[in-house]
Amino acid sequence: MTTYSTMKVGVLLAAGRSRRFRNARFHLKQLATLPDGVTLLETSAKKFRASVDKLVIVVSHDELLLQHAAEVAKLYDAEIVINDRAHLGLASSIKCGVVHTFDAVGWLFALADMPYILPATYAAIAAQLNSPTQIIVPTYEGRRGHPIGFGAAYVEALSQLEGDTGAREVIDRHRDHVVQYVTVDAGILVDIDEEIKS
Repeated sequence: MTTYSTMKVGVLLAAGRSRRFRNARFHLKQLATLPDGVTLLETSAKKFRASVDKLVIVVSHDELLLQHAAEVAKLYDAEIVINDRAHLGLASSIKCGVVHTFDAVGWLFALADMPYILPATYAAIAAQLNSPTQIIVPTYEGRRGHPIGFGAAYVEALSQLEGDTGAREVIDRHRDHVVQYVTVDAGILVDIDEEIKS
């Protein structure tokens, strides 16, 4: 059994059904390609990987997604975790990532459909996550974005989440421990929900 007790773990959430995304060329949003020909999933994994000790990619049972995620995992030394309850919302994927790496010293959570986050942003948030009780939230022009970092003290709260609002309730419940990372990276707010124009 793998131990993560000395690791900051990146959890890339890629199990969503992309209900708002409309593109006839792509089966799922995670498999859509940017103008450079690289998928959203691979782009996000590549930018995320260097900032964490271990990268975990949470996916659904979708065959095409699993196949591509396996290729990405091999390229970037990541692990795949399959979320059997992806239909229940984002919280189920967060729980999968946390339960799989329950002894980590902290987690960074990012969404596979946010490919414009800069590598420097991932690195800065990972570097600031140095206490079990810390929650690191990036902001751009006063708006909260991703990735979000959680110290090990939140393992139970994260593993009990429900619904499709992610970890917002954990952040709101522990406001005294939230540290804002103010960034000029607008990519922390940009997800891909419309037709990708190449």
